Amino acid sequence: MIAVCAGWECLDTEDRNIEAFTYSMTHNDENGYWAGFKAAQRVLEKHVEPWTEEDIRSVWWHRVSGE
Repeated sequence: MIAVCAGWECLDTEDRNIEAFTYSMTHNDENGYWAGFKAAQRVLEKHVEPWTEEDIRSVWWHRVSGE
Protein backbone atom coordinates (compact mmCIF):
# COMPACT_ATOMS: atom_id res chain seq x y z
CA MET A 1 0.00 0.00 0.00
CA ILE A 2 2.96 2.32 0.50
CA ALA A 3 3.43 2.40 -3.29
CA VAL A 4 -0.16 3.41 -4.03
CA CYS A 5 -1.15 5.53 -1.03
CA ALA A 6 0.71 8.74 -0.31
CA GLY A 7 1.11 9.16 3.44
CA TRP A 8 0.43 5.49 4.23
CA GLU A 9 3.09 5.46 6.93
CA CYS A 10 1.35 8.37 8.69
CA LEU A 11 -2.05 6.66 8.92
CA ASP A 12 -3.24 4.93 12.07
CA THR A 13 -4.48 1.33 11.99
CA GLU A 14 -8.13 2.22 11.38
CA ASP A 15 -7.32 4.62 8.54
CA ARG A 16 -4.98 2.07 6.95
CA ASN A 17 -7.75 -0.51 7.06
CA ILE A 18 -10.21 1.89 5.41
CA GLU A 19 -7.67 2.87 2.75
CA ALA A 20 -6.77 -0.77 1.98
CA PHE A 21 -10.45 -1.70 1.75
CA THR A 22 -11.25 1.23 -0.54
CA TYR A 23 -8.29 0.44 -2.79
CA SER A 24 -9.34 -3.21 -2.94
CA MET A 25 -12.90 -2.34 -3.94
CA THR A 26 -11.82 0.11 -6.65
CA HIS A 27 -8.97 -1.97 -8.11
CA ASN A 28 -10.44 -5.48 -8.43
CA ASP A 29 -8.84 -6.67 -5.15
CA GLU A 30 -5.37 -5.97 -6.52
CA ASN A 31 -3.91 -5.77 -3.01
CA GLY A 32 -5.63 -8.98 -1.81
CA TYR A 33 -7.56 -7.27 0.99
CA TRP A 34 -10.86 -8.98 0.21
CA ALA A 35 -9.21 -12.38 -0.40
CA GLY A 36 -7.44 -12.13 2.96
CA PHE A 37 -10.65 -11.09 4.69
CA LYS A 38 -12.55 -14.07 3.26
CA ALA A 39 -9.74 -16.49 4.19
CA ALA A 40 -9.74 -15.21 7.78
CA GLN A 41 -13.52 -15.45 7.92
CA ARG A 42 -13.44 -19.11 6.79
CA VAL A 43 -10.94 -19.95 9.55
CA LEU A 44 -12.95 -18.11 12.21
CA GLU A 45 -16.19 -19.83 11.17
CA LYS A 46 -14.63 -23.15 12.21
CA HIS A 47 -14.52 -21.88 15.80
CA VAL A 48 -18.14 -20.72 16.01
CA GLU A 49 -20.24 -22.97 18.19
CA PRO A 50 -23.88 -23.44 17.20
CA TRP A 51 -26.48 -22.18 19.65
CA THR A 52 -27.93 -24.72 22.04
CA GLU A 53 -31.56 -24.84 23.05
CA GLU A 54 -30.47 -23.55 26.47
CA ASP A 55 -28.80 -20.50 24.85
CA ILE A 56 -31.94 -19.68 22.91
CA ARG A 57 -34.17 -20.02 25.96
CA SER A 58 -31.82 -17.82 27.99
CA VAL A 59 -31.90 -15.04 25.40
CA TRP A 60 -35.68 -15.33 25.09
CA TRP A 61 -36.09 -15.17 28.88
CA HIS A 62 -33.94 -12.05 29.18
CA ARG A 63 -35.93 -10.29 26.45
CA VAL A 64 -39.29 -11.25 27.95
CA SER A 65 -38.36 -10.45 31.54
CA GLY A 66 -36.61 -7.18 30.63
CA GLU A 67 -33.34 -8.14 32.34
